[in-house]
Amino acid sequence: MDILLKGGFMMVPLVICSIIAVTIFIERLMFLKKIKIDSESLMARIREVMETGKVDLAIHTCKRADTPLSRILLAGIQNFSKSKDTIKSSIEQASLEELPALEKNVMALGTVAQIAPLLGFLGTVTGMIKSFAVVASQGLGNNPTALAGGIAEALITTASGLFIAIPTFVVYNYLINRIDRFLIEIEKRSMEIISILDRE
Repeated sequence: MDILLKGGFMMVPLVICSIIAVTIFIERLMFLKKIKIDSESLMARIREVMETGKVDLAIHTCKRADTPLSRILLAGIQNFSKSKDTIKSSIEQASLEELPALEKNVMALGTVAQIAPLLGFLGTVTGMIKSFAVVASQGLGNNPTALAGGIAEALITTASGLFIAIPTFVVYNYLINRIDRFLIEIEKRSMEIISILDRE
């Protein structure tokens, strides 16, 4: 708490940035865990029931899974009797509808990673301004405590900004990587379902 006070008013937005980063990371981890699905098993089940002509059962299988992937596959299966282009278009539309939920708040995390060090450097500037103001008004050695306070504020805010930005940037890249892999999986399974339905 003492460090926060010594860091000056710029510590307030830095603390807010850290809270936002932690909140988004936890929420995204929980979301990605919730939508995780064994796509291989799902596709095997869909392929099995479609080969026996049980389209209703394939639809039920997708609805029961209730994940972004299963909803995208469902969009294609529900159009199984239509042309390949129509099936492909419905899958692409469903993918576009699911994308915002996958990327929700991730860009905000990237923004926090970018602005945290800038806020820290701004605190550095304000801290040094205070120090120079003390020197200008009282001389170099007349009030060392006030001079040290400005320098401490400058160093604390810089360190805090970097301390927040570095792990936030790591977490941001981790989430982007997870989402990219998920999108690749969606694309792969979408091509598979189009191939299955095209044979029906």
